[in-house]
Amino acid sequence: MLEIDSLISICDGVDTVFHAAAMISFIPSEAKHMEKVNMEGTANLVNICTQLPNFKFFGHVSSVATLGRISGEQKIDENTHWDPNSHPSNYAISKYGAEREVWRGIAEGLPAVIVNPSIVLGPGDFTKGSAALFGKIKRGFPFYTEGISGFVDVRDVGAALLFLWKKKSLANALF
Repeated sequence: MLEIDSLISICDGVDTVFHAAAMISFIPSEAKHMEKVNMEGTANLVNICTQLPNFKFFGHVSSVATLGRISGEQKIDENTHWDPNSHPSNYAISKYGAEREVWRGIAEGLPAVIVNPSIVLGPGDFTKGSAALFGKIKRGFPFYTEGISGFVDVRDVGAALLFLWKKKSLANALF
């Protein structure tokens, strides 16, 4: 995501991009690098796509973390707005910054959508990332925290993006 020449080469002749690449970390010493990867990497891709002739669709996978934090039992949805005073995680800050790059692209004419899934799980290495939850469950939790979280299968995130791509393609064909 940070090697512009590689991105330009990969995107040559492309009319659709599904951008799901991101760094996820909750280690404070990795915050600056994560911001660079997530924000600058997304900016690079947006910049390239806005220059591609006949570009049709940019699907960006963001995070529910960008919708803001609330207290109590309120639900987070599309009407929950980002509040920088709510002590967002470094990950949330980096994903919000990435979303801002997509919004900028939209303002410049990029046909794009953003999806905000909660914790994405799927097949893969159960020792790393969000999927490590399964390994912890298997070994047993010595404690649990209060609160709730949402989980979504990676295949459902992909299906949602494909649905939005098809809907956008159909709308473009009609107008």
